[in-house]
Amino acid sequence: MPDSADTQTYKQVLLEARPKIVIEVASACRKYNHGAPPEEVEELTEQITLLFLEDDYRRLKTYDPQKAKFSTWLRQVIHHEVSRHFQKLPATESLDVLSESQISAAALQEEEVLAKEERTLLDEAIQQLTPHDQRIAHLKLNGATDAEIAEAMKIKRRSVQQEWSKIGKKLKTILEKRGGGKTYAKLTSGEKYLR
Repeated sequence: MPDSADTQTYKQVLLEARPKIVIEVASACRKYNHGAPPEEVEELTEQITLLFLEDDYRRLKTYDPQKAKFSTWLRQVIHHEVSRHFQKLPATESLDVLSESQISAAALQEEEVLAKEERTLLDEAIQQLTPHDQRIAHLKLNGATDAEIAEAMKIKRRSVQQEWSKIGKKLKTILEKRGGGKTYAKLTSGEKYLR
């Protein structure tokens, strides 16, 4: 690149460097973003080209042939700008990039968190019951059969069913007041808590 400050010379240098800019932007995108879509690479190429054009080629005028070859300097400038671009973006991953196992693992974790929250709501609701009802609820939710509950509580098996029905209505009322109606639905349907 000549040392001349002629605008026409800088325009020509930029025109000749255009293919190199395209290649380096694509390379930098792969390095910093692990495969940006072609539209994003094209947009970044235009932004960086405009960066070289602005303020009467101010950026191009900073090149010093004594310090580096033009291609090396150009590569460093482009990689720096692309890196800055991706650092400004929020850290998100495209769903296309995520594997099926990562998505299912994330969904499983979300289900586990929701189940813990629901169980916490349910436990808090149970704490508002009488000690007798609490004991039946804990036995039922831990998988005890009606016969086992009847034996542990020293009541008839039929009484367990009747009392569980009343306890369920009480829990439903408590949970609905707290906005946990879905938790009650899962409790009564046996989806999560009745094993």
